[in-house]
Amino acid sequence: RRPLDVIVVIFLLVNIPIVLFLEAQAVLPSWLFPKFLQGLVKWHVRANGDFFMRDMPSYFKGIVLADLFFRLPLLFLNAKAFYYG
Repeated sequence: RRPLDVIVVIFLLVNIPIVLFLEAQAVLPSWLFPKFLQGLVKWHVRANGDFFMRDMPSYFKGIVLADLFFRLPLLFLNAKAFYYG
């Protein structure tokens, strides 16, 4: 296999749960996420001072929506393309 392609596939696959389970909490109702995922975001905000996830400005929510509707499908498609490519 091509080593660089494997690294890219791993990177893309790691980003899928980050977008789905962490970033999506900025725009989706909290009841959709288990308490441990909500706690993970709260810990991240405290530990890293992530003011985007803490304050959630409107433009950030727009970026997250773009991530969910455009980047997320592309993560799947690109991972498949690099894996089989």
